[in-house]
Amino acid sequence: MLCLVLVSCAEQVRDLPRETPREQPFTYRISLEDQMLYETPGSQITLARVPAGAVVAETGQEGRVWLEEKNGRQWINVAYRGDVGWLPDVSTGKPAALAASALPHNYTGTWVDSQMCAGRPAFLRLEANGTFSSIRCEYCDLPGCPNGLYGTWRAEDKLLCMEEKRGDRACFFVWKNLLVALPERGFFWEYHGGAALSGLARQ
Repeated sequence: MLCLVLVSCAEQVRDLPRETPREQPFTYRISLEDQMLYETPGSQITLARVPAGAVVAETGQEGRVWLEEKNGRQWINVAYRGDVGWLPDVSTGKPAALAASALPHNYTGTWVDSQMCAGRPAFLRLEANGTFSSIRCEYCDLPGCPNGLYGTWRAEDKLLCMEEKRGDRACFFVWKNLLVALPERGFFWEYHGGAALSGLARQ
């Protein structure tokens, strides 16, 4: 009896696929205004402040958007900085559509995040010689610890594209005077992968 069970298990193992399918990439939206992330659609309980220009990740199975209607409004479920909650669907936009309306820009100077990182804002400093330096929030606790980024940048049509010295790449566009990440072309993670560096204003 024991022998039969072992043979049966061996057959089952052999039938398993040899490769695990890759995890589907997230689909992202841009917050179109300063707003609150709500626990449930239309609730009074807020989880986080989502500034204009911030990148949020859609939830739902295999890229299908999770939408719910409440009191005549459509709400979308998104993840932001470790919280999962609801935003009004009309207050988010597709990054590629926003980037398509961007104009070429003079990117040099310092761009500062509205969120704080260990008591000071994250930033990107773009030099005229094509190099950049940056502080993003990484590691430690939720408020984050400053983590430096350094590398090169170039203007590419209507985009600012950067390559960090360790190989990470990110592209940004200017929307409503904010430097906004274009997730389809990469971005710099913050908060243990819970958010992207995005929505920075020129200092």
